[in-house]
Amino acid sequence: MNASKCCYTIFSGGGRGRLKMDLRLSGDLIPYNPNPLFSRVTFDEYLCFNKQFQNLRLLAPKKTTLTSIYRALIGSMFDYSLFTVACISKTNLKLVQTVQNRAIRCIYKLRWDSPTRSLFSILTNGC
Repeated sequence: MNASKCCYTIFSGGGRGRLKMDLRLSGDLIPYNPNPLFSRVTFDEYLCFNKQFQNLRLLAPKKTTLTSIYRALIGSMFDYSLFTVACISKTNLKLVQTVQNRAIRCIYKLRWDSPTRSLFSILTNGC
């Protein structure tokens, strides 16, 4: 284990105040971190998760983030089932297209009745 790859945080309802600990690992000082990141969750001393929600607020509205999430979670399912396109009915194909169109409209904050043609230009141009 390496002390520089570790950290410690003091969780308390009243904060840590002036409390500072001299924690060591193999003789090296373990650094204090008021906002450790664990499993993509940012903690704070009071366990009120203010920093976590600030980070989410900054990341969530980004179109690139939402597009990446869509491509990773939903788009990959479509990609893996691409071979079925030749076999499925037009009704099912239309259902898939509807899901994709709704996602694009949501991500880019377009009107729900925006023309499908404009959705394709957004995808190809990235605007």
